[in-house]
Amino acid sequence: MERRQFLVGVGALTGAAVINRLALAREVSALRLSLGAGRGAESDLALGLVDDESGQPEIRSVDSMWNPGAELAPVGIVVPEGLRAGGGPVFEPDLAPLPRKAPIAVLSGRNLDEWPVVVGDGIHAAEGEAPVGSDDIVTDNLSYHSVLRANVERRAIMAHNITYMPVWANSALDRHHFARYRFRLPHELTTDNRDFSAQTIEGGLFVWDGAGERLEHGVGFQWTVNPWSEKYGHLKIWTKEGWLQAGHLEADREWHTVSFTLDPANQLGQICLDDHCVGNVYTRFEKPDSWGSEISARLQVEIISLDPGNGSTAPEHQAEVRDWVWEWS
Repeated sequence: MERRQFLVGVGALTGAAVINRLALAREVSALRLSLGAGRGAESDLALGLVDDESGQPEIRSVDSMWNPGAELAPVGIVVPEGLRAGGGPVFEPDLAPLPRKAPIAVLSGRNLDEWPVVVGDGIHAAEGEAPVGSDDIVTDNLSYHSVLRANVERRAIMAHNITYMPVWANSALDRHHFARYRFRLPHELTTDNRDFSAQTIEGGLFVWDGAGERLEHGVGFQWTVNPWSEKYGHLKIWTKEGWLQAGHLEADREWHTVSFTLDPANQLGQICLDDHCVGNVYTRFEKPDSWGSEISARLQVEIISLDPGNGSTAPEHQAEVRDWVWEWS
């Protein structure tokens, strides 16, 4: 399998591609899709790949991802006072999704084609087992969906697959972001299934301010689907205190829709799963000094495979994802 190096401001990692800060300007229906000068003077939107062997830019078409005809919400947004950051998460059972603003740019796709794939920090190798590496994870992109896979060789490890879409945008901090995708577990997860099992499915939407306060702004969720765990079915959201339970959903093989609203300028965040919403989930965190000086945003999907415990093998984890949309307003 072809190997490339992947860079994303936290140093060099091994992954599917090298992301480089390449300016990309598009015109769609005579409308220049620029996100504005924002906080920097350079081109605002940057997407691109660099071939690891030649070192040359490898700009690829993103026509299928730009969708100016996506459904538009009325211009303007009214933020209920109780949903502003500072008061802690809101768990009202009938909390309505926040209104969406009319986007000036929309990224979308059927699958996660050309999203980089990297090893996350939720990893573990049993004693005597080789460390977790990039060969233990992969994301297969099919015609109408993608399949995230972790611990593909079923070794005695716990592997963490992070698959995400990065955008370098000087105005990312000033924009209102809305994103969603659909996901499902393709296999029935039971204590009798030794071939396929799982620890978690996770995801989020984040903006990194490397040029200013050097804080990461974001919203994130986690679904525990380990059938051996006492926390099986727990739905959690990421807070400054760590993971906080927000609900419960039994693992199934149905398609689910998760959506994220993130407005760093107004410290606003919301996550909805199948139209059940949790408000006040905006967070911001400091990151290591090794993170870069760029302003960037990313939409991501993650899976963590089952901890092997004392076993000599562990099941593979798979999750399917499709129909993603990311609106910038």
